[in-house]
Amino acid sequence: MTDTLHLNSWASIVKDCPMRYRVHDGEDIVFTWGSSANSFEFCFSTEPLRRFVELGTRALAEAETQRAAEEAEDAEQQSA
Repeated sequence: MTDTLHLNSWASIVKDCPMRYRVHDGEDIVFTWGSSANSFEFCFSTEPLRRFVELGTRALAEAETQRAAEEAEDAEQQSA
């Protein structure tokens, strides 16, 4: 594997999308989204996956904070 990403692609993963993984040689983890006929796949080495999980955890917290703020604003507008 190389140190940089050499691909330009975009995928949308929405509710109920099948997800699976397999560990390859104890170092690389291959993730697959979608059905076997229509899937998207990529591979992480362990350290980049660790960083991605940390980044994803921060992104989820931010998304939840924004959603809560929007819900509070909607509730405030409805009660006014």
